[in-house]
Amino acid sequence: MDVPERITYTARVTSSGGRAGHAISDAGSLDVQLASPAHAGEGPGATPEELFAAAWSACFNSSVLEAAREAGVDCSGATVTVSLGLGPHQDSAAVTARIEVSVPGLDLPTVQDLADRAHQLCAYSKATRGNVPAEVRAVER
Repeated sequence: MDVPERITYTARVTSSGGRAGHAISDAGSLDVQLASPAHAGEGPGATPEELFAAAWSACFNSSVLEAAREAGVDCSGATVTVSLGLGPHQDSAAVTARIEVSVPGLDLPTVQDLADRAHQLCAYSKATRGNVPAEVRAVER
């Protein structure tokens, strides 16, 4: 288990009403109506899965940039798409993830190397490793 040597930032968010409720951060920078996956796209509100995918995607993108810096590679324009699948598992639910990394101007094997390294660096990848099956692949956009 990876545990921070010291905490440098804490995000604190409070929700009410479950999957179709509301969430707000103590900082006030996040104030979002939630929607259940069954009603996604039918009105205002993001699903918890969309919020998790957005956070993982942003963190992973930063890790791709860090991997590129380590390798001395230009990753300008890199994009990361996280698809989070939700479904039943035994007596509750489970998720899977597909992480697609694209970097204009780089060949797929190089992008795959960067994506694999990013998967080792990303805090969300570390937090979910062993619990959420994640496929990481380089793609062309």
